[in-house]
Amino acid sequence: MKCLDTPLLTGLLRGVPETDRWLRGIGGDELATTEVNLYELEGLARNPFRGSRTRVQGLQEVRRELSVLEVNPESVRQAGRLLEPGVGLLGGRGSRPVRWDHAALPLILGTAIAHGAREFWTDNRRRVPGRVPGLTVRRIGRTGPI
Repeated sequence: MKCLDTPLLTGLLRGVPETDRWLRGIGGDELATTEVNLYELEGLARNPFRGSRTRVQGLQEVRRELSVLEVNPESVRQAGRLLEPGVGLLGGRGSRPVRWDHAALPLILGTAIAHGAREFWTDNRRRVPGRVPGLTVRRIGRTGPI
């Protein structure tokens, strides 16, 4: 299973051609996102300065097209584990602290791990600050995987 991150889904909702082409081309595994990602998308879509009715309607399509992974006790446990010093997001090689504007990230990643996702896809290089034990992080650029 491949879990898709909010910035990637935002590109899809905005109609970014590269995101749409990439998404149609990955196939194979089940595509999913988490309830937390949908919460972030809902907030962005309803923002009076940046949102739009079209994006709110697009959220319904995202819900139909992707599996939605629910937050459960195992998600919370996995998220907490990722925040332990020396593990993944707060330590280890190549890790940086989680940015305040990405505070939901540990819960998103924990939910993906708890539901057995193998890969987490994003198009924001800074969103995932380090390695994530139990999950392969893939980053795409405008022209494909980076």
